[in-house]
Amino acid sequence: MSAEDFVVALADEVWKGGRFPDLEALLVKRIAGQTGIPEWQVFSRLDEILGEIAEGADERLAYQRSFGVDANQVR
Repeated sequence: MSAEDFVVALADEVWKGGRFPDLEALLVKRIAGQTGIPEWQVFSRLDEILGEIAEGADERLAYQRSFGVDANQVR
């Protein structure tokens, strides 16, 4: 998988408020390997970013659920 594939998979989890440590660790290794930045620095920054995104998940999901889905309109 490319780094971009890891980001997309991880973004889907974090957007909903979840964290996926194994996937995060793989992404950290990939970013560190491609940039030369030490893994601990990559992890620290990624953890900060993902934490901020995950914090807003409850509000995002509540807003999304507020629209509902009419089964008669889905094809």
